Amino acid sequence: MSKYCPKCGTKNDENAIFCRKCGYNFGLRKKKEEMKKDDTNLPHSRMTRRQANNNGKKRIGILICLLVLIVFMGVLLYNQSTSNKKVSSGSSSSTSSSSQQRVSQTFNKIEGGYEDRDDGAALNINSDGTGRYVYYDTHNSNTDDTFTWSKAGKGKYKLNFDDDDITAPVIAKQGDNGTLILSSNDSNWNTEVFTKSNNKIDLDKYLENAASESLSSDVKKFDSESISRKADSNNESSVNTEIINNESSVNTNGDVTN
Repeated sequence: MSKYCPKCGTKNDENAIFCRKCGYNFGLRKKKEEMKKDDTNLPHSRMTRRQANNNGKKRIGILICLLVLIVFMGVLLYNQSTSNKKVSSGSSSSTSSSSQQRVSQTFNKIEGGYEDRDDGAALNINSDGTGRYVYYDTHNSNTDDTFTWSKAGKGKYKLNFDDDDITAPVIAKQGDNGTLILSSNDSNWNTEVFTKSNNKIDLDKYLENAASESLSSDVKKFDSESISRKADSNNESSVNTEIINNESSVNTNGDVTN
């Protein structure tokens, strides 16, 4: 077989070391071919290592992303749980506070009807800051006044009467068991203790009933006094009769002389 010179193209023997025409060294060509083979294998190995490194970096990047996602989800769930607890606690606290306020308002509620049977007085306190007071007087005309009221402290209220005879405010204090104590610095006002009624009182009817009860009481008192006077009269008549009988008996028998 023969080979051609890469430089001048001359045909040479296969075992020729130099070109017979230009003297080209065929040994250099062989070294270059071997170097090309080595260069081809070298980048391949480098590429393999580069790909391995890239794959490793990708795996690390994926792991980092997963870790960040897990941490983010954990923080999100924790914040949501904390928020729900706060809302639940706030709702429970709000419900408890509202319940306590309702109980407090019910306990301290002054609106309603009140009655003082001992003095024959009654009053209604309205939620709009107004009220009416009546008093049945057996010796003078009845008292029938309107008033306005406002809160003056815990369980304490100020009543301003539309009456020229009452020159100082009347103070209403809530007592135990729904009682209401009315007092004033005015000399025309006597301290009264009222008991709260289940409903508002019909004050006009209250005055009528008080008048009827007073009349009935006066009738009973009159009857009692009449019976007592009649009994005294009968006793006195009986004593006089007995004295006369005794005197008559003495004069008839003549046992006693003056």
